[in-house]
Amino acid sequence: MKHKDPFFPVAHWVWGGGWLSSLGIEDFAGGTVVHVNAGSAGLALAIVLGKRRGWGKDPMRPHNLPLVLLGAGLLWFGWFGFNAGSELAADGTAALAFMNTQIATAAAAGAWLLAERYRDGKPTTLGSPQAPSPGWSRSRPRARSSLPGRLSCSVSWPAPSAATRSG
Repeated sequence: MKHKDPFFPVAHWVWGGGWLSSLGIEDFAGGTVVHVNAGSAGLALAIVLGKRRGWGKDPMRPHNLPLVLLGAGLLWFGWFGFNAGSELAADGTAALAFMNTQIATAAAAGAWLLAERYRDGKPTTLGSPQAPSPGWSRSRPRARSSLPGRLSCSVSWPAPSAATRSG
């Protein structure tokens, strides 16, 4: 149970009448709780580990592009189960969550590819599977509401570029 210790306080922030729920923030499919914990843990680990050996000297290309594409496709398909399945019913709310998952993900992919084309002159095959991830993470907590997922999905494009520059 030690691995669950950080999860419980954040879960209470959102679902137990905590400070986030008092601000009107809802978490339809668990995305806020999961992503706050995962992001915090990822940041802490990156700080502890520091920069990669060879950063800035050796090329660090992706290892297997077909597997990256396959993984993105599987995640995209699975995210429908997270969002629409969290309603635990086949009703209008589940249909809205299903559609918002698709729209937010497609909007994130489109925004990312347009940004790549603007920055680099052409969109890339590696950029297309990176792009849906912000759309998924934004659509999950608010899957019942259409606007926030669609609007927030395109603001995450600069993050990988900034991370690449900083090492």
